[in-house]
Amino acid sequence: MKTITANILSEQTKHAVVQLPEAQYPGSLIQGDWLAMLCAEAREVSELLKKMSGADEDLLFLAQGHQEKLLQCLLHYQKVLGENNITLPYGQPVQPSDLIKLID
Repeated sequence: MKTITANILSEQTKHAVVQLPEAQYPGSLIQGDWLAMLCAEAREVSELLKKMSGADEDLLFLAQGHQEKLLQCLLHYQKVLGENNITLPYGQPVQPSDLIKLID
């Protein structure tokens, strides 16, 4: 962990906007518990789509991509917290195997 100075453009809880020194654009800070919730909802959408027969292939592609991106963010979040001995703000950690495969 290192200490830097960042510009906090908005301190709104769960939706802070932060400008890191090296970043061209500000970032949206999503709290870990909200990220876990978004990831779980994306997984649930994928599970529902998997049960549907005849679902549009483009929709399956988008849903899987959405879930994949959120899952990768959450896996990184968990790794960083673990490396810094910080407890997760939610119950069970996610695993790469949590991705619902809709397309190959």
